[in-house]
Amino acid sequence: MRITQHSPFATLDEPETLQKIRKGRGRLAAYTSSKPAVRREVRLTGQTEMRKVLRAARALKVTLQCDETLEELRTLAYESYRSITIADGRTPMDLTRMHPTTVDRLTVNYLRHVRTVYDSSLLRNRFTPSDLRSWYNKELKARCLEEIADSYPELAGECERQRMKITQTLEEAAVGRPLNRIDAAA
Repeated sequence: MRITQHSPFATLDEPETLQKIRKGRGRLAAYTSSKPAVRREVRLTGQTEMRKVLRAARALKVTLQCDETLEELRTLAYESYRSITIADGRTPMDLTRMHPTTVDRLTVNYLRHVRTVYDSSLLRNRFTPSDLRSWYNKELKARCLEEIADSYPELAGECERQRMKITQTLEEAAVGRPLNRIDAAA
């Protein structure tokens, strides 16, 4: 059901009207409505949903489950990369020929996907709007990267690079990082 500006739903001032506008494709019409109260209500509803999703991601306990040394983890990460590459029909590069930063990237990705709750949480929490899923993914990924950096200081540089990649702006990245880590990294 599409609700346009000229629809009777958009002209009534009933609470039920706002419920009808919020649902489905009518939300777009609410953004372009000539009534400021309707536009504000829809905007606040979207912000509330985003806050709920971020709170859910922050409430999730992120732990790193591994007893291996860093070299053993790098080998496990390479084997995982190699099996995925072969399954895709590509030829994997040898571990000895890989650049150290590439090995670090593979290791961090392996730890995040296999040794944390990242993948299982993304499969369990399916959000309908893609923007909510994106916020949840970013928040959860940042928390996982923080846990990996705490457990393996040698991988902190790669964790920081990946965290900076998912943030929108440098200001957002600076706000998300505690001050004591900035001093420790310098």
